[in-house]
Amino acid sequence: MIKSSFFEYRVATSGLFSAQGKLQVTSHNIANAGTKGYTRQYAKQRATIPISYRDGRGMYGTGSELYGIDQIRNKHLDEKYRNLTGTLGEHSSKVSQMNLVEKAFNDLEGNGLNSKITEIFNELQELSLNPGDLTVRNNFLTKGVTFTELITSIGGALEKQQSEINNEIKFTVERINGLGKQISSLNEQIKLYELNGDKANDLRDQRELLVDELSGYVNVKIREEEKNTNFDPNDISKGLSRKEFIVQINGYTFVQGDTVNTLKTVEREEVDKMNPNDIDGLYDIVFEKSSQNFNIYSNSLTGSLKGLIDARDGNNNKHMNYTDGINSYGEIFKDTTEYKGIPHYMDKLNEFIRVLSRGFNEGVDYEGNKLDGVIGHIDGYDLYNEKGNTLFTYTENGVALNKVSSVSDMDYSKMTYKTFSMNTDMLRDPRLFSASESEYSDESNANVIIGFLDMQKNRELFAEGSIENYANGVTIEIGISVEQATKFESLYTDNVEVTENQRLSVSGVDLNEEMMLMMQYQQQYQASAKLINIIDGIYDTLINSIGR
Repeated sequence: MIKSSFFEYRVATSGLFSAQGKLQVTSHNIANAGTKGYTRQYAKQRATIPISYRDGRGMYGTGSELYGIDQIRNKHLDEKYRNLTGTLGEHSSKVSQMNLVEKAFNDLEGNGLNSKITEIFNELQELSLNPGDLTVRNNFLTKGVTFTELITSIGGALEKQQSEINNEIKFTVERINGLGKQISSLNEQIKLYELNGDKANDLRDQRELLVDELSGYVNVKIREEEKNTNFDPNDISKGLSRKEFIVQINGYTFVQGDTVNTLKTVEREEVDKMNPNDIDGLYDIVFEKSSQNFNIYSNSLTGSLKGLIDARDGNNNKHMNYTDGINSYGEIFKDTTEYKGIPHYMDKLNEFIRVLSRGFNEGVDYEGNKLDGVIGHIDGYDLYNEKGNTLFTYTENGVALNKVSSVSDMDYSKMTYKTFSMNTDMLRDPRLFSASESEYSDESNANVIIGFLDMQKNRELFAEGSIENYANGVTIEIGISVEQATKFESLYTDNVEVTENQRLSVSGVDLNEEMMLMMQYQQQYQASAKLINIIDGIYDTLINSIGR
């Protein structure tokens, strides 16, 4: 091939256009230096196809060209960032939720479990000195009512929190769906823009930013699949690349190209309750079109959705030691997660009042074994010389079970923080309180009360030890959960920040670097322009000389 006349113009002009194109890309980078999610772009430049020298002794270069504009991203850092963001979202949710659980149980301003129990036993101490005094009896019973109200209040706070978490789960699912729809819309736009082989970098940035946000709600995996099976980047005849962007959440395909496999929340039926104390209307998650179950208890699940699920449903199922998920009261706990969430503390609250009530009513420990020196209220005698009845009991259909013919009539599985009550007959008539161990005793007989006082410090009452041990154990358990979640939140906040800085060092716009590149491309442009002027002068001299 013989080079044409004015060939040098073509070479110099190609350099001019290449420099101009790179200046435009640099200008775009500088303009978006503060744009969130923007990825630094660069122009890909290469030498154009050379032509052979006429006698075959070499080749002439034909200049340069820009053959694409690409982004600088590190997929490994993107994946690392999203994994960390998901874990951070999980622990941030747990911190906020467990702080509320702690607030429900805490001992602030003397209103916690231990303080109310202490008040009850202080009144019992006073009553042991004056067992026949109706005013002192009434004071004790009033403290007992306050205690039952506290239990109901704590349980109610846990139920309210469970309801609020449930609503937040619904909102989270809606937000996940919204992000999926935006990603699918961008997939369609990107597909249209890239039909001719170009790359829609700015639209891709928007998509990556949405994936970043999605990873905070649920664990995400992304990939691009080549749909043109014949595609060969080195063979134009094989056609252009046709990549399809796919997003998976928790292992399920969520977005594929321009289609979204949306989620929806469905209310559980009564028979599907995971925990016996769960409120009505808790949501499960399924895929809207297929109704396929979205496994909310998957070990791989992360993100704020995981934190909310654990807080709402976590019953510490791996450590309950229940046979086939059924506890000693016949309540069914299904497998959820090992996390100690609200159902776990609902169960701890119920266990507390059941064991304590049996101790007062029957004088037995958590396994039903008789406590040394403790006479149950049912086995004592009141001021009417009548056999005692329940002290702490439960309501059925709003009516308290005050009288039982034997201990077997008490079904403690029906005693929950919702139904917990003092003997209402006794509240109306404090003479019904049983202080004596035998009938026709002197009013000063307080052996039942003395047994109750001994029970306060009895380390056999609960599996965990004394009343104080149990109450403190619950508080400490919650505190450990809060502390652990807080530490993880702090750790992953730092890790996310470090990884984000690493991503920015690769993908972010460095204005100093862009300024240097701008000067470099400007010099390249000026040099190409100067070369055109020189070539123009050479041809001007040559033509004008020949003309004369």
